[in-house]
Amino acid sequence: MQDLIEAELAKAPVADWCARFDAAGVPAGPVNSAGQALEHPQVRAVGMVIDVPDGEGGMARGIGNPITLNGKAEAATTPAPKVGEHSRAVLRELGLSHAEIDGLVAAGVVQVAGH
Repeated sequence: MQDLIEAELAKAPVADWCARFDAAGVPAGPVNSAGQALEHPQVRAVGMVIDVPDGEGGMARGIGNPITLNGKAEAATTPAPKVGEHSRAVLRELGLSHAEIDGLVAAGVVQVAGH
């Protein structure tokens, strides 16, 4: 059954199908990839894609804050952490010793920045 539906849907662009479903009163919408979702005009209009520092002197696209207070969202002011950037600090907060953390890093269980 899925093969039949996919074969039929492949006969026209997504926009055509959306228009047909809309005209027939069928609630439907496209399923976008992450990239398509980030480029959608509505996403851009509500400020859900923002420029944030990349931590290396440049800028990168980031996700805006969907929570607003008094009509304003708090913007990201720091770059996203690099993989492993805060691993040691988080594990220390969880009560692991330096030796235990070193053992996890050596075993490849935990990644830390710079390794």
